[in-house]
Amino acid sequence: MTGPLPAGMIGYRGDDDVVLRLALFELWKSRCHMCDQPQLFGNTHIDHIIPQKTTDQELRDLITQHGLPTDFHLHRPSNLALICSNDNKRKGARLLPLHSRAMTDLLDFASRHAAEVERLVRAHASANGVARNLIRSPPRTYMNRRPATRSCGTVRRSCSTRVQSGCSRNLGIPASCPARYLLMA
Repeated sequence: MTGPLPAGMIGYRGDDDVVLRLALFELWKSRCHMCDQPQLFGNTHIDHIIPQKTTDQELRDLITQHGLPTDFHLHRPSNLALICSNDNKRKGARLLPLHSRAMTDLLDFASRHAAEVERLVRAHASANGVARNLIRSPPRTYMNRRPATRSCGTVRRSCSTRVQSGCSRNLGIPASCPARYLLMA
């Protein structure tokens, strides 16, 4: 199926979906599917294995050729892969031959792991929502409800988000925390 995803389905929606990209980054073990080199997260993009510009008739032919399910959608995780920015730019309009064995293998890998991508997206989206609400809460609530480990590393990661977002509230970080001066700079 081509066109936008139906509401409630997990997949590519046209913007830089950080949560979906993070799930793909984890699944592909930070490696670009084209060059197989490990990448930094900020250097990655979401790639459509079968191109977004595929027509409905071409897609029907490809579904048959590659043995894909009839409800296959171009924007679902079963058609998405991690690609580095260099390969994404270099690739341009050039693609793997749509009827090649390499395309079939890539689609098979993505299809086998689509459920895992969806699970990761749900987990990351839920964790992001909790973190966002916790960061916006009053400092006392934040300090009482942050992860139970309360290690300096946890405080630093959590507080760095606050400081970077321009929050000027006193976070109540203990003076003994070695990260205190890094956070308040």
